[in-house]
Amino acid sequence: MRWLVGTLAALVLIVVYFGSAYAALNDLVGAARRADGARLLARTDVARVTGSIARQVVGAYFDRLGEGRDPGMTERLVAGAVGGTLADLLAAQLLTADGLSRLLDDGHIEALPETPALTGLPRLSDLDLADAGALFGRLHLITPVEMSIRIGSGVRDADAAIRLHLDGHGWRLSAITLPRARLNELIARLPARSSR
Repeated sequence: MRWLVGTLAALVLIVVYFGSAYAALNDLVGAARRADGARLLARTDVARVTGSIARQVVGAYFDRLGEGRDPGMTERLVAGAVGGTLADLLAAQLLTADGLSRLLDDGHIEALPETPALTGLPRLSDLDLADAGALFGRLHLITPVEMSIRIGSGVRDADAAIRLHLDGHGWRLSAITLPRARLNELIARLPARSSR
């Protein structure tokens, strides 16, 4: 009898855990479909998303500098400064009600100074929440309080994802993983070598 009560309690906890994540994801997808930037922003941990974008941009820039060789100390400093500046510009543009709405519903990031606009990105609003099997296949549990949901499909965008993090405010958007191929297109516009 004890094992039955324990099993039922565990099942209830699992249903509540995944049900609350599903409700948050449903809210995000609905807000993206309605282009409700204010709701998207309310469901976003801005500091975490800013950090995730910065890590992606700086990491991609370091990879570009290090192609086939080990970048020198000067190049590393320049990469950190240039990549960090681009990451800050990108985060500032995305992490507004209008910017989040445009990215998650339209799959579009406006042009930054001296860089082209990124269009045709995977859209959160395209996620089919009615197909539980497909949705579960897109889910990757990272830690008990963080999960990743793949939103991309196809060769170019398969690595695009969002992350949800559970905190005192419930499940919130904590990272946006840009497709690596699209990120490389953006990074290709930056200087490749420092002047010596």
